[in-house]
Amino acid sequence: SEERGPLLEGLVAGWLRAYRDLKHVDFDTMSYWSVGGGSRVEVDFLMQRGSRMLALEVKGTERIRPEHFTGLRALAESSKARRILTYLGDQSFTEQGVEVWPLGVLLEKLSQPWDW
Repeated sequence: SEERGPLLEGLVAGWLRAYRDLKHVDFDTMSYWSVGGGSRVEVDFLMQRGSRMLALEVKGTERIRPEHFTGLRALAESSKARRILTYLGDQSFTEQGVEVWPLGVLLEKLSQPWDW
């Protein structure tokens, strides 16, 4: 359903805040990133700790398609952020310099101290 993506993003935002409060993941800021100018090219979460950055894109789908990487690719042009895409599928792999993780892998990483 069309609601799945935004609902999943909200869930992940809650996890990120909760696990930061539990000291499992440490970041100074968490924001949304977009190219700007009304473009739909965006990344759901951009976390920063000092000079380190982590970009996280959340997809409410079981299959990854090439267009799912658009925002993370655009961000790579201006940032050296580590890039992760999480989704509802069950395979972990790397594509176009992006780590692709099932949602359960992200939750596992967050549930223990994670020095990204």
